[in-house]
Amino acid sequence: MTPSSYNHRAPHFEPADLVAEALANERCFQGGTPRWDRAPTVQIAADQAAAEIKRLRRHPFCDDFHGAIELADRMSDCARGFKCGVCARCSRAIQRAVVMDERALVDGTAPGLEICKITVIFPDGRVPLANLEAATFAPLADEFMAAVSADKDIAWVQAAFDVSFNDDTAKDLDAAFQIHLHGTCAIKNHEAVSYRLSKWFPTSDYIYRPVVIEPCDGSNYTLSYSYKTKFYRRVAFWATKRVRPCWKTSHRRLLARQHVELMLALADLGPAARLICHRIA
Repeated sequence: MTPSSYNHRAPHFEPADLVAEALANERCFQGGTPRWDRAPTVQIAADQAAAEIKRLRRHPFCDDFHGAIELADRMSDCARGFKCGVCARCSRAIQRAVVMDERALVDGTAPGLEICKITVIFPDGRVPLANLEAATFAPLADEFMAAVSADKDIAWVQAAFDVSFNDDTAKDLDAAFQIHLHGTCAIKNHEAVSYRLSKWFPTSDYIYRPVVIEPCDGSNYTLSYSYKTKFYRRVAFWATKRVRPCWKTSHRRLLARQHVELMLALADLGPAARLICHRIA
């Protein structure tokens, strides 16, 4: 695993503390460590933030979405020193803090535990367009915390909500936002834990495999998935150019209206509420 010479502090137990430190630490907004392949640079984050502000102020979105102009102004103030916590610059800083936090967790994990990546796609997390709001996330967070707290083979989990817009119309289904969760965990037996968590999050017409837990290398690249800074549209298609044809998904940019709705929902939610930290005392 990558040495953690740049991170000598203990990991946080509360997401709010992690976010507060990230936004107050200028180092998180700069380059340097932590590093990983395809990590967003300072310039990429600045360009993304500028594009987000422009989109929020564009007609008809500033008229159709309550709070769009206010969020654009808040992001603009962030560029002048006030940390908004939700623009691409702040999201990059929080992601870097999450990677440093998880690096301390991984390096301090006791022998005999597996470091794994975890993904949960919530069966109750499918939300039609124009219905995504911050209140949607709280019951999902409670359900996930109940599931991991009940499993004594999980030593720690650090994860965050991710949202995609899933277009399943090719399957004769609908298109909607889908809330899922990505993170890293330390567990005793990943196959047994995966089986038990699957009882909490069953399959559906939309979700073939709601819970995925797999051993990982604990690299910074893998840890960065615990707080993603970009969101995508996933379009289902029937892949015929395969030995065994099957359903696959392509990753595309969110359409403008989808993007604006998601930005407003995540801003209302706040970065600390996106994060989930579970530790066994």
